[in-house]
Amino acid sequence: MIPDELQQYAQADVYLLDQIFKGRIQKGMTVLDAACGSGRNVKALLALGCTVTGVDIDPQAIAYCKEHYDPQMSNFYTLDIKDMQFKEQFDWVICNALLHFAPDKDTWIRWADACWQQIKPGGYFFCRCSTRLALPDAQPPGFAYLADQQCLDECETKWEALRTEPLKTTLVERKRTMTTWVLRKP
Repeated sequence: MIPDELQQYAQADVYLLDQIFKGRIQKGMTVLDAACGSGRNVKALLALGCTVTGVDIDPQAIAYCKEHYDPQMSNFYTLDIKDMQFKEQFDWVICNALLHFAPDKDTWIRWADACWQQIKPGGYFFCRCSTRLALPDAQPPGFAYLADQQCLDECETKWEALRTEPLKTTLVERKRTMTTWVLRKP
């Protein structure tokens, strides 16, 4: 049983919680949750006092978020990730379990670039995606592109990104890995 005071964190990604508990995501920050789904991480971010914008291609997921989350602190849009063009930039862009749905490397990079463009100078990019890191012979499921170290390095170089901490990669059933990639925009 989860204590009442921790309920707002119950659904959030543990690696995103790591960023919160390290004090990197703080009250008053603006956060874009790219491919937010039904708001897995939104509740924790709102409880922290962040202003959250969420986008997802699924209109049902966005309808759920609009119904369940404070409209004074959040905005949600049915939108394809590649079509994001917000006027404002964000302190944090979260891309949690999205990029590995790209069918190929070019799409993966376009989606990652679209997220990166939304970050203000000094802001952060939090990404969790399936990769080949630590499992170079992994075979992706039919819908997925699994990034490798070269792909991540190419993006970091192109963006002139600063890696906030070492990559964290978790083995999933010896079939693929999930990598946490946290960057800062200069």
